[in-house]
Amino acid sequence: DALAAERHLGTIVSGVEYQAKLLDERLENAAFVKDYVQILRSEDPLSTGVFRRRDRDNHRFGLGDSLRYAFADWIYAKASYEWATRLPTPDEVFGNAFPVRPNLELQPELSHNLNLGVTANGDVSSLGQLRGDVNGFLRNADRLIVLVGDDEAATYQNVYSARSLGVELAAGWTSPGEYVALDGNVTWVDFRNTSSDGPFAANKGDRIPNRPYLFGTGSARLQKRQVAAANDELSLTWTSRYVHEFYRGWEGLGTNKLTVPAQLVHAVALTYVVRGQPTELSFTGEAQNVTNAAAFDVFGVPRPGRAIYFKATASL
Repeated sequence: DALAAERHLGTIVSGVEYQAKLLDERLENAAFVKDYVQILRSEDPLSTGVFRRRDRDNHRFGLGDSLRYAFADWIYAKASYEWATRLPTPDEVFGNAFPVRPNLELQPELSHNLNLGVTANGDVSSLGQLRGDVNGFLRNADRLIVLVGDDEAATYQNVYSARSLGVELAAGWTSPGEYVALDGNVTWVDFRNTSSDGPFAANKGDRIPNRPYLFGTGSARLQKRQVAAANDELSLTWTSRYVHEFYRGWEGLGTNKLTVPAQLVHAVALTYVVRGQPTELSFTGEAQNVTNAAAFDVFGVPRPGRAIYFKATASL
């Protein structure tokens, strides 16, 4: 029985971090080192009816540093670098029987990650609160873990080399009195295969499959305090999420390519909160995918259509 094969995966990640604040705490620095250990004990069923041992141990080190400098109370810049390891998860190694098949040879993902950004957040008495964030990132990865397959089955595999270059933009505004809040963000990622060797060398220059490269969200919230009590709050929030279409397989293969279509999904939520000491009560009614639009996950599997939820919570 193939399902009787041994499947054990143990992971330990530990680290040490040192933080320092300088120049009247305008400059903050955090340096860290990490240790990654993963132990795999498994068996691979052969067509002859016997099991073959497929044990493997992985041990890696990592390090990084992040800087944050405040030019003023309302604006600061940040930069970070990390030499990182991403250990494969049980689902990536062992699959889920169908449609994701196991890959007991899957190796950890190694990467050099660089981030640069500027964040602003301040109050303008006549306009309310304004906030914005710009972040650029670069990632060079070796043995990138990617889900590759077709409409019948897939496996997680290592791409020898990949490069990700992208930018994230976010902006928001809150009116005086906090009656209205608007927020939005958009992300663009150019994540491509740069392998000159290995099984995916023929796809050099292609986008990494099963990964959105353009997506964003927007929200609008109306809020009123002291509706029926001194410490209550009533809010109505509308949220929209957009994901541009992307390929499920390598874009350079074939002419009839499998794609996950573009999708725009809306949700609306009405929340009433009563804050007391020490009790807090909240009641939320939410409608997801209000327009019943077609929605999919990264595998192209349809997600539920319109759905209604109600939630009540009490904090003591």
